[in-house]
Amino acid sequence: MTDTLQRDQQVEKRASYTRILRNRPLLLLWLGQLVSRSGDYVFDVAVVWLVLKMTGSALNVGLTVGTSALPSVLIAPIAGVYVDRINRRRLLLVSNAVQAAICLAIALSYSLGDVSFPILLLLLFALNAAGQFAGGAVSAMLPRIVPPTDLAAANGLFTMGSSFNQLLGYGLGGIAILALGIDVPVLYDALTFVFALSMIWLIPAAYGSAVREGEPVAMPRPFLESFVEGLSYIRGNRVLLEIVALAISINFFGGSVGALIAPYAEKVLGGNASAYGFLLAAFSLGSIAGALAVGKVNVREHVGSILFGGLAATGALVILFGMASVTWAALVISVVMGFFEAAINLPIQVLVQVKIPGNILGRTIGTLGALVSLTVPLAAFVSGGLASMLPLPLTYQLLGALILITSTVTFTRLTNLRSASY
Repeated sequence: MTDTLQRDQQVEKRASYTRILRNRPLLLLWLGQLVSRSGDYVFDVAVVWLVLKMTGSALNVGLTVGTSALPSVLIAPIAGVYVDRINRRRLLLVSNAVQAAICLAIALSYSLGDVSFPILLLLLFALNAAGQFAGGAVSAMLPRIVPPTDLAAANGLFTMGSSFNQLLGYGLGGIAILALGIDVPVLYDALTFVFALSMIWLIPAAYGSAVREGEPVAMPRPFLESFVEGLSYIRGNRVLLEIVALAISINFFGGSVGALIAPYAEKVLGGNASAYGFLLAAFSLGSIAGALAVGKVNVREHVGSILFGGLAATGALVILFGMASVTWAALVISVVMGFFEAAINLPIQVLVQVKIPGNILGRTIGTLGALVSLTVPLAAFVSGGLASMLPLPLTYQLLGALILITSTVTFTRLTNLRSASY
């Protein structure tokens, strides 16, 4: 299917999950990612438990989580350059093969009793570094596979799949470890990458091209020049700069709110680890509902209203969360917060995919992701500092008030994003 045919399909203005699921390349890509992500969340539980069993150190668990997150800052911009230089389908095949091999190596090493903590950290860094190439390639391929009319629904489909896997994976991961040990869940993750690879293999190579129809074919440039081009494009595009400003704010407050959920579940709600897990699951359930809603309605002409309205609603919900003293109320609020989180993030993803030319989409997405990810450690530090000085309920209420203020300021100042459409 060519880009011309895709544009012809835009006569259907209303988003439709039925229509996009009839798009065979999209269906193959989604199925591969759906199965692959199911293994990722089980793997996350298994590897943390493995480190605890190996070392018995909470510090080492923190190092493990930090090492896994580091590639999103250090590797994502580099991966983005290669997403624009190499056929994205081919890049997905290679990255999934590498991830499968790394998971297999971890599983075999554990089974043989020959895994060490430093080597495990190196393998985790490599695994998540390969994931940056895969994630960038998937995001950059979507505008090639579906027309703008269906981009919101397509992104919503992927978000629903990820949230559904998160909902199940964290709970089932613990059960699988108790029943089968650590090596079997890790081996399962390796097999999910093989499945994703097989689905990608069935997608025609033309969908992996970085150049859309009508765009000039540029000669390959030196790596550094290509990397800087992505930064320059962001700096010269007012809408993208405003997206960065808003996304940094969203990520900072999201990280602050998320960092305090576990102590809130224990100290305020009087729960235990299961209460914490239920709150995360409730948030994921809301994200599924939000992704479904955004994918079903025509948001193309109302992106700004959804973004800033959703941010204001989130601020109010965080205040309410800080006022909740019983678990059922906190669970209900968590579901609604997850709904608005998806409603905010999906239009941002679509705007980025539509506003950036296909031949620089990978590196620009990678750079944007790295800029936004930098706020996560800062958010955890700030929220932890606030919680050490203030009661947890008051900390949440203060964060909610700051989110409301931010939504008002950004709505007033980010005029291009406020009126954006696609």
